Amino acid sequence: MKVSYKWLQEYIEDKLPAVEAVVEALTMHSFEIEGVEEHGDDKILDVKILPNRAHDCLSHYGVASEVASVLNLKRKELLPKVSLPVTDKISLNINTKSCSRQMFVLVTGVKVTESPEWLKEKLSTQGSRSINAIVDMTNYLTFAFGEPMHAFDASKVSVNRKGQYEFNIRDANKGEKITLLDTKEYTLGTTHMVIADGSKPLDVAGVMGGKDSGVSEGTTDIILSFSGFDPVSVRKTAKALGIRTDASYRFENEIAQSLIDRVLPYAVQNITELAGGTVVGMVDLNKNPQKETTVTVALDKVSKMLGVSVAGDRAVELLARQNIKSELVDASIKVTAPLERLDIKIEEDVVEEIGRLFGYENVQPAKLEVEAKVKVNQGVFVSDRVRQILGQLGFTEIYVPEANAKEASLIRGVRVYGVKNLKDLILHLSPRNPVSYEEKATTLQVSLKLS
Repeated sequence: MKVSYKWLQEYIEDKLPAVEAVVEALTMHSFEIEGVEEHGDDKILDVKILPNRAHDCLSHYGVASEVASVLNLKRKELLPKVSLPVTDKISLNINTKSCSRQMFVLVTGVKVTESPEWLKEKLSTQGSRSINAIVDMTNYLTFAFGEPMHAFDASKVSVNRKGQYEFNIRDANKGEKITLLDTKEYTLGTTHMVIADGSKPLDVAGVMGGKDSGVSEGTTDIILSFSGFDPVSVRKTAKALGIRTDASYRFENEIAQSLIDRVLPYAVQNITELAGGTVVGMVDLNKNPQKETTVTVALDKVSKMLGVSVAGDRAVELLARQNIKSELVDASIKVTAPLERLDIKIEEDVVEEIGRLFGYENVQPAKLEVEAKVKVNQGVFVSDRVRQILGQLGFTEIYVPEANAKEASLIRGVRVYGVKNLKDLILHLSPRNPVSYEEKATTLQVSLKLS
């Protein structure tokens, strides 16, 4: 992932150290840095986000949080969650197992304009071109917080008999066609998920929006989309269609539903500041709400696994730097993982988080005291030794098809001494998987010649 050094500073209260120190901190405690390049007066870090941290770190805020944790810096406070009114102007149905949550927000009276320079510059650090203020802001927020979002032109969404904008999250019909934002037409199958209205697909869910329902210069009302999709479904769809986007990259790595609640206040505030308009309300259908994960691990297990003694208070402090709540309970530490930390599930995950910030370089190497007692298999030893001696004396060993037990002695004779009458030998052999005489002869002749 491309990460802007200057962008990271926007989420950290304390001043960041030099880019070299940030690179070293991330490399030693979090992720490999595959390169650093100049971008005007900025530095762009190529950060290799590990799969187990893609849930929360495929964003500038996620990487900034990691930097703050490792270097013990203070994060800036995020905007508080917003509670939008529920609108009856949108009808939403989820008819697929591959969507766990879907939210739509209706904003009316917007004006589509060119993006300001600061927004264009932000997108340029990610190699993304500017389109218009609304589309650019949805892309910006994806790079900022890791939750892909999309904006539909409300006038291009069909309405039902009640006058509601109609949305159905469903599996595509076999042979259904859609032209996407890349202007290419795609034929869909029943394993592909779409966001559709009452008559047509509007979007290949988690991959790319449709060309005919996108925001354009004449758009006045928009519907913002925030989703929670199954990662396997998105990955299979993207691969089948030959499309890889910033959205699919994040969805296929399974991002937490809680990111929707984090990005929503920024989406509402920033889009209305850039494009004006009024937030009418939202619909939010959550079929599988996230639950907090708690893990309890004994402190002696932490020390045993890390190979160094870590005091309980020290462990709590290291976890707190990562916004992980924990408390000491007798001789154990009880951890409540943040909703976006889908990687913290078992005791070993907690130990890893303590160890990363404690610093593996602070673990002193110790000599492994092991007394190895190896028992020799006399049968195998003698057999191998006899074969080795006979080979040195000029005998030849060959392998032939497995035969019945009554012929084992004959085969052993062949292996050691060879034979004079190959035809007689073949006629006496009865392999367990019998073949024709010609095949028997060919097999044995080849074996003898190769030997």
